[in-house]
Amino acid sequence: MDELDIYCEFTKFYLNSRNNREMDSVLIEVAKWKRNGIYCYSEQELIELIVDVSYDALTQIAADIEDYNVVIKWLSVFTDIATKAREDYATKYDFLFKKAFRLYSKRHSYTWMTTDFSYTFCSSNHERSQNGIIVSHDSAYRVVKLIFFQGKQVLNITVFPTFTKKIARFIKQEGERSYYQGDDSDFEFEIFYQGQQEISSIIVRRVDKCTEWKYYK
Repeated sequence: MDELDIYCEFTKFYLNSRNNREMDSVLIEVAKWKRNGIYCYSEQELIELIVDVSYDALTQIAADIEDYNVVIKWLSVFTDIATKAREDYATKYDFLFKKAFRLYSKRHSYTWMTTDFSYTFCSSNHERSQNGIIVSHDSAYRVVKLIFFQGKQVLNITVFPTFTKKIARFIKQEGERSYYQGDDSDFEFEIFYQGQQEISSIIVRRVDKCTEWKYYK
């Protein structure tokens, strides 16, 4: 399973968790797309529409257009609407989402395309500790995305859907453990390696709340 497969599968958990009010809004949007002649759109035009309306939604709420959490959310919402408005694409959610994600990345997310090294995994095994004591152990899926810049001196980390994008700077290396300090000083990160580039687990630490989350691959 590659990076896009992970994101695609995870968005389905979000879509399936929507409440009745959110679903009513989706059905209103589906009806609007049908009235506007969505059946006349070619496949490429349909993908471009998903990207365009997702970008518009992000700008309207003043969201970071490079934040994986919100980008993936809106792409999934409008991909879902497209599959409901076009019966011939009813079973093609994965195909449309991946195409839309790639096009969005090409158009708007330049940093995603110019990285030293990136790593993505889906964690279904993670712990939360408070004051050094484990208080919960959860198996709910989390997508962990790491992007490194400047020879791994700068880290862009997102844990979907728990944490929005955080930027951190390399502090030190101890054996197979790397330490990063967040630009937001309340956050610290530790990355555990197996071998030169294989990541085994990640710790996200919220210093001001004495809380840390450990995500295992």
